[in-house]
Amino acid sequence: MNSEHFETMADNEDAKRSPNQSDASQMYASINIEHRETNATKEKTNRELIKLVAVAATTAATLGYDVGSMAGAIGPIDNEFDLSSIQKEVALGSLNFIAAAGALIGGPCSDRFGRKFTIGLTCWLFLVGTVFMVIATNYTVLLLGRCVAGLGVGVAFIAAPVFISEVSPSHMRGELNTTFDVAINAGILLGYIVSYLVQIIVPTS
Repeated sequence: MNSEHFETMADNEDAKRSPNQSDASQMYASINIEHRETNATKEKTNRELIKLVAVAATTAATLGYDVGSMAGAIGPIDNEFDLSSIQKEVALGSLNFIAAAGALIGGPCSDRFGRKFTIGLTCWLFLVGTVFMVIATNYTVLLLGRCVAGLGVGVAFIAAPVFISEVSPSHMRGELNTTFDVAINAGILLGYIVSYLVQIIVPTS
């Protein structure tokens, strides 16, 4: 009788303990699922963040590319248009000069229309300016293209760093903002490589 009584008590204890263990298992499983979902969300967010920062930093490469590429392109341009020394200096420096003016309107423009829209606008300005430079049949059209591209570069130099800072988490902000400076130097390197190839294909007289 005592043995049966103790067995009954043990069964009751097991019955009481089983729901608690089941609840704990469900809780741990739920935590694991949430942890996996959180990691997947973070990975997706990081990929999107890298894309945004890469596109924004590419705008910085435009100025660097121009510095490098024009160093080699000015020779063939001089042969084509028979430029004077002053015209060559203006052609080379006009983009940087207009970029400085563009930086003055970059802040108000990005505040009014948003960083993303402003960066997209600067890309279009640089593209249109490049097309003008490519199809230029005289010095005036070439200079117009340089000015349009310079305006895009100047505005981008204000909007892009602010955009990168705003989309970056606080613990990654400094690291991601560094990509803007790296992009400038990468653009210069690429520009000089293209410049070297231009001098090989189209040697100056």
